[in-house]
Amino acid sequence: MTKKSTCLKKPEKHTLEVYNWSEIVDWINNVSGRDVRDWSGKFSKKLYDENVPYEDFWHVLCNTCDMHNDSYISVSTDPDDYEKPFAKEIARLLASEFQTNGKDMECWVSW
Repeated sequence: MTKKSTCLKKPEKHTLEVYNWSEIVDWINNVSGRDVRDWSGKFSKKLYDENVPYEDFWHVLCNTCDMHNDSYISVSTDPDDYEKPFAKEIARLLASEFQTNGKDMECWVSW
């Protein structure tokens, strides 16, 4: 028979409330009328314009988050956390649409 520890609490169930990143993208695209994957519209116009920069927020996230398929990520909604102006703009939009009050958005990514 084992001795019971008096300083150990029985584990409790924990849950994490998260957004589905794909749904966030669909919402922001709808609200803004732009594409989070091509913010400046380089490829969405009928004529390709080599002078327009390719601005893809997904690539920004891949460089800032430890991400792999079927994982959780924390997406900052603080514009100061991003270097590029388009990413700052998206962060402000995320903060205003989801009332994050300066906190990160916990999201689920799956592809």
